Amino acid sequence: MKVSTTNIENQIITELLYSNSFFHFSWSSDNDYNCSTSFLEKTKTTLTEISNLPFKHFSLIQKNSNIEEGFSGEELYILLKQNLGNEDNKKVEFTYRIKTNDDKPLWIKEIASVKTDDNNNKKIVSVAFEVTDFVQKEIELNKVVVEKIQLNKAKDKLISIISHDLRSPFTSLLGFTEILLSEPDLPVEERMEFLEHIHNASKFQLDMVNQLLDWTNLKNGTMRFVPQKLDIANIASNCISVLTGVSIHKNIEVKLNSEPNQFVIADERLITQVIANLLSNALKFTPDGEKITIDINNFNKDETEIIVKDSGVGIAEKDQEKLFNIETKFSKTGTAGEKGSGLGLTLVKEIVEKHSGKIWFHSKLNEGSEFHFTLPKAKDTTEILEDEF
Repeated sequence: MKVSTTNIENQIITELLYSNSFFHFSWSSDNDYNCSTSFLEKTKTTLTEISNLPFKHFSLIQKNSNIEEGFSGEELYILLKQNLGNEDNKKVEFTYRIKTNDDKPLWIKEIASVKTDDNNNKKIVSVAFEVTDFVQKEIELNKVVVEKIQLNKAKDKLISIISHDLRSPFTSLLGFTEILLSEPDLPVEERMEFLEHIHNASKFQLDMVNQLLDWTNLKNGTMRFVPQKLDIANIASNCISVLTGVSIHKNIEVKLNSEPNQFVIADERLITQVIANLLSNALKFTPDGEKITIDINNFNKDETEIIVKDSGVGIAEKDQEKLFNIETKFSKTGTAGEKGSGLGLTLVKEIVEKHSGKIWFHSKLNEGSEFHFTLPKAKDTTEILEDEF
């Protein structure tokens, strides 16, 4: 049995013409305007409402949403009105997003041309198709492409860090071990000094490897993430205890101020890493005898804010944009010669954003820095029960 291609094409066209995703418009220089019922149903408007708008259905175009030439609704309307004086059958195509009365996004591809009727009157006639699904998939695909490009750039930077930054500690380790092996009669004092250098270089290298692995796992989505209800003040207190040795060594007072009942939803290991990193940085860049505070407050009804504030060396304005970025990897020496990998804050930002939180900072050179981040509040047991029932 032979099926007529023409019949199939006609059937498709007929179905399309009567579907609610196909629209047609027409108007003339005397503002005689008409549009299809399907468009009115989609936009939840009436013909009178559209006719009374200054730029007809183009008045519904959302600002900066035309993905073809960047025209506004007014500019598209004027462009088509100018075409009234042009030759017949000249086509203009454009894709845009309009705002419906129920606030649903509606992407439309419209093809307009000038027609002359039997009375020699020119009018603009256009057909249009809803392309919302197609455009949204295109936007999502472009987003994925951009993310992949950024991830590849980050991986290139990671390889650069591994090949350059990890090589330096190895050089130091080999140098000191060769001295110790070749000179067995070294004085005990010098031997201990070399061993201390080896220990510091090894610790630095281990910290960098751990941070690189954590950052990579977060980027790849392979990091184990177990959010649970936590008392964030207890986490902060534990971090202070772990770093007590450093604070005593530099005679720095670390004070914790917390509003009561600050329970958050967070992964305990990861969020401990965030607070420990910020506190460690504060201790590193604060001179002996100064003070550091950790404040925990209500940021809003849904979020808790944690602030780590120091009175240290601060960050120069020209260097502030380098923070949180693995590509710039900003690092500086602490007040007692402490060194850092420059990766800590990049990892901190990834962890906070993994928790749907935000992180930002304020800093002034020679006056100190304060780092703020937010975490989602844990729901009260009563609220959870109400939601379930």
